[in-house]
Amino acid sequence: MKYETKASGISPKVTEFDTLIEEMLEKEEASEELRATQEKCCGYSEKKAMERFEETKKGEIEEKKRKRRSGSDTLQFIMEQSENEMNMRGRELALEKEKQTRKEQKHNDFKEMALQMAQQQVAQFQMMFMQQNNLMLSILEKKSS
Repeated sequence: MKYETKASGISPKVTEFDTLIEEMLEKEEASEELRATQEKCCGYSEKKAMERFEETKKGEIEEKKRKRRSGSDTLQFIMEQSENEMNMRGRELALEKEKQTRKEQKHNDFKEMALQMAQQQVAQFQMMFMQQNNLMLSILEKKSS
């Protein structure tokens, strides 16, 4: 990045590849710091074990550095990312649809309950009205007799 900045005079765009390289370098530095810290506080056998571990880790990092991504690898990565994003969006839409369906079902359940309550009230009013009519009729019959 420094070389590109000096060579072109402008700041280059940071690509995903650049970010990955930076992360690997940071991890390597952290690993070296950890090794240095552990050398100060660990015994001899632990020190040897850590050195072997670090050598293995460095070998893996160097092997990854040697393997550069080609254009087809980058294209494949982009296609995989795109596919992952599409899958994620599909799941989000499915969840949103399910949420909307549940909301509509709750609304329909509420409407049904309100309708049933209204029907019960109408039935109660009709029964009360009939009882009042019967009572009035019985009162009128008693008066007329």
